[in-house]
Amino acid sequence: MCKSSVVFAHDYGAYKVGKPYQIEETTYTPEAVTSLKQQGIASWYGKDFDGKSTANGATFNSNLRMVAHKTLPMPSAVVVRNLGNGKQTLGIVSDRGPFSNTEGRIIDVSKQVAEDLGFVEQGRANVEIEYLPELSDKLKNNEDINFDEYLQRYKIDTNLKPSEPQTEIDINQEFADARKIGKTSFVKDYTKAFYVQVGVFEVLQNAQGLYKKLSADIPKMQLRSETHNIKNYYIVRSGPFETIEMAEKHRKDIEKSCSDCHAMIIII
Repeated sequence: MCKSSVVFAHDYGAYKVGKPYQIEETTYTPEAVTSLKQQGIASWYGKDFDGKSTANGATFNSNLRMVAHKTLPMPSAVVVRNLGNGKQTLGIVSDRGPFSNTEGRIIDVSKQVAEDLGFVEQGRANVEIEYLPELSDKLKNNEDINFDEYLQRYKIDTNLKPSEPQTEIDINQEFADARKIGKTSFVKDYTKAFYVQVGVFEVLQNAQGLYKKLSADIPKMQLRSETHNIKNYYIVRSGPFETIEMAEKHRKDIEKSCSDCHAMIIII
């Protein structure tokens, strides 16, 4: 993810929220927040800006984890996820922008961040950013932070968890009573927890779209990543449920909410 897991707070300038300001007849109002999540376009800026001062007095360095945002406090921490390839990294807001050719753009990132996210050659990427209050508080207090520690915690919090490859087994042999319920498959090494699987995607953005659509009405929705034959997939499922009857009820509820979904019960 990062060349160095340690971020030195002094590299990213003094804490500053700032007053409302106007750029090309548009007014922006910086504010301290406790949460923020946005989707839009990210672009990157590189060595041509090295050595220049940022909006909070930091010295721009394209090899650091610097990003620009219109209103978030400086410095503050965000997770930036490339929705096209699923790569994610962390950035430190230490400048204002983007302001030119801004249609759909929500963030500018340093070349280092763009390299982590895999879009240096393309120049732009569809991304999601999320404000991280705990890391941001450390930066506000001029404390150095360790990205590796918090990135692991972030992965857990988002329910985007890797799991081992799984192999289907013979339903009739191991779960004869399950024949009563259709659209059902089972996997080895289960822990007797029932889930309703709704979709498997190669593109994270597609999985996120279905997850957000269903999670508004259906409880216990999860977004997970699993590796099969060295390839990564993104899986939308609901659970866990203690009984197969509870899982079947949720399967029916999901198919009522999503007529195009092919929901099936699995045990993992």
